Amino acid sequence: MHTARELAPVRHALLLVAASAWALLLLESHAHTMPLTSWGLMIAAMMAPALIAPVGHVYLRSFAKRRVWLALLFVIGYATVWMAAGYVLLAVVRVVTSLATEPRLLAPGALALAAAWQCSPSKQRCLNRCHERREVAAFGAAADIGALRLGLRDGMWCVGSCWALMLLPSLLAPTLHLVVMAAVSVQVFSERCDLPSPPAWHVRGPDKVTRFVTAQSRLRLRTLLG
Repeated sequence: MHTARELAPVRHALLLVAASAWALLLLESHAHTMPLTSWGLMIAAMMAPALIAPVGHVYLRSFAKRRVWLALLFVIGYATVWMAAGYVLLAVVRVVTSLATEPRLLAPGALALAAAWQCSPSKQRCLNRCHERREVAAFGAAADIGALRLGLRDGMWCVGSCWALMLLPSLLAPTLHLVVMAAVSVQVFSERCDLPSPPAWHVRGPDKVTRFVTAQSRLRLRTLLG
């Protein structure tokens, strides 16, 4: 049974990546950057915390001397899929915004699409796949290829799960871009904390995070009040 202390290097590294990406995104709001650069920062900021469990799985089930390398290969595979998805999703955003005869309908339309996908059985099927943990080979090229393949696999199912949510920051009002990103990040992280469940139509909100924050707030309040 692995302890939280053993997982700490992975957790700290991914949270540092997320914090750095958020800082760069805040600076980016005052500078001009390439769309794919912005997309890469978005992925790092929003998805890094959700990777703690899958990257930790690879890290903890590898030999000590190869842990960092195999975890990095997993992340490279995952990021490759999301960057490829970025070409498609950003192209969709450009086409939709250029063809829209009523720009005011873009935001409601994006929200309706995201809400429908969030509630769908297909979303749950993709999310269930994100929760799967497969073993990594112990030695040599098989371990390298296995870790990379796991990252690619996790990335594909994560794109399947989150594609509609990832359209929201680009299709909603530019002034709300970072706020929407933060809300989507909380939702994605909460979904990764949930357990797999049978595919069905139902509302999927940030229940895990909400319950955790509420419990922690009550605990702190009780401590302050003595």
